[in-house]
Amino acid sequence: MAESSPSHLTRGLTLERDGRYAEAAVAYREAAELDPSDVGAQVRLGLVLRVLGRDEEANEAFRTALVLQAEDAE
Repeated sequence: MAESSPSHLTRGLTLERDGRYAEAAVAYREAAELDPSDVGAQVRLGLVLRVLGRDEEANEAFRTALVLQAEDAE
């Protein structure tokens, strides 16, 4: 059975809650790859990357989320 974006997102939330930010980033990135239109995965990814001090990557995730949100509003 293939893993879904929601399962990766849920795993990321659990890892993030437990302070396992690097692992959460991997899970959020996987969720975003499985569902490129998932704004929430991009936002969560940006947040954990910011905590990890990976600001350029975080900003890219936030930019992607903004683009996706704008496309969704059209």
